[in-house]
Amino acid sequence: MPMLLLAIFLCFSNVQANNKINNYTSDTQEALGQAFINHLHQRYDIIQDPEINTYIRNIGNKIVQQTNSQKNFRFYVINNPSINAFAGPDGVIGIHTGLITSVANEDELASVIAHEIAHVTQEHLYRRMVMQSESTLPQIASMIAAILIGMHDTNAGMATLLSSNAYQIEQQLKYSRLHEYEADFAGINYLSLSGYDPHAMPDFFEKLAKSYQHQGMNAPEILRTHPLTENRLAKAQARAASLGNNNDINQGNDTLTLIQMRLGKIYGLYTPTLIDNNSYEKKCYSAALDDLNNKKVKIENITCLENMMTNEVKNPLYHSIYLELLTQLDPLNTDYKMKKDPLFSYELFPTNESIAIRYAELLIKQKKRDQAVRLLEKFSDSTIYKSKAESLISKTYMEMDKTAYSYFHLALAQLNTGDFRRAAIFTQKAKSALTTEENILKGKVEKLEDELDKTLKNLNDG
Repeated sequence: MPMLLLAIFLCFSNVQANNKINNYTSDTQEALGQAFINHLHQRYDIIQDPEINTYIRNIGNKIVQQTNSQKNFRFYVINNPSINAFAGPDGVIGIHTGLITSVANEDELASVIAHEIAHVTQEHLYRRMVMQSESTLPQIASMIAAILIGMHDTNAGMATLLSSNAYQIEQQLKYSRLHEYEADFAGINYLSLSGYDPHAMPDFFEKLAKSYQHQGMNAPEILRTHPLTENRLAKAQARAASLGNNNDINQGNDTLTLIQMRLGKIYGLYTPTLIDNNSYEKKCYSAALDDLNNKKVKIENITCLENMMTNEVKNPLYHSIYLELLTQLDPLNTDYKMKKDPLFSYELFPTNESIAIRYAELLIKQKKRDQAVRLLEKFSDSTIYKSKAESLISKTYMEMDKTAYSYFHLALAQLNTGDFRRAAIFTQKAKSALTTEENILKGKVEKLEDELDKTLKNLNDG
């Protein structure tokens, strides 16, 4: 049985007895959130690009700070050209790359993220489960799975997973009008408090609706999963008007442009937004992206980035791509004389995921593996998004012939994506590879083994 459904049956095992969902505790929500994260990583093409992830997560965290919510919000980018976003349990938010490339400014992108955050803070998933509380346990499990599988994404295998009537599933996947009104109302408020344009939400949905008004089922998924009525639009516009405008509207648009360029050149996604490529900085960034694509670094493009950093251009995206180019530079190329110490970029942005990952990759390329591992472990300890760093630590330890350490950190990477069974497999491999001198690691492995045994026992019992 898929991990997602196992977690659902575990968390709602008492529903059939009392026909009420009354145990939606924080532990239950966390378990569902972890199961959903695992489902996303198993079934979807999750973008692992540190630059794109850091950008989206910064926007999401900025908005979350205005909610006073205790949910464990996490943001993941799905490599899907459709214009859509969705909210799962315990604050797991999915953003499609098609949405990122379709917006005209960061306010529009933030407005959709704020809307999804509001679905979480208003407990819409929980309230929909309560509404279905007269159903049997299998029916409730199917309903929850339908909701979580990507919001109306039939390509995700929903038809084979669920045996319910197709029309009923489609209706379940659509938010009610009340929930949409509430998500608009709260989301617009979060948007304004975060310094974004509160009008961006109704304006963006209205723009999409007008662009696809004759498309029917070919309209963007976001319009089918979040139906836009004239009444809803009017209420959203009135709410935005009551909040006025913010002074720092259009913030972050330069960074959005760079992210759209990255999605276009590295991932081959069409970006309809007009990109101003006339500035010195953006030309430099575009040329660097071409080098990464071609896997052949030109010295003049590294020099261009160095000149920008000398002129105090502090956008971290320029620093991270500078580190990327240095990592891909042919070590036999003796024409290049480094003008800037790469450590400068890391010291300037020590908490930025993309900078930490790219600097660690450069250190590994330079055979400074111990230093890279220390940096990555420090970063992993400070973030909820550990899988990328832990996977890189694992790879580095394997290069150092420290097999037990490599498997242990690979287990931690799997654990962070909610895949408890794969984490248990790699924990056992780490245990088998332990040497007599690795006593400290032995204690960590045994502790992780005990935790995973308890988790898997609960899942199997469920």
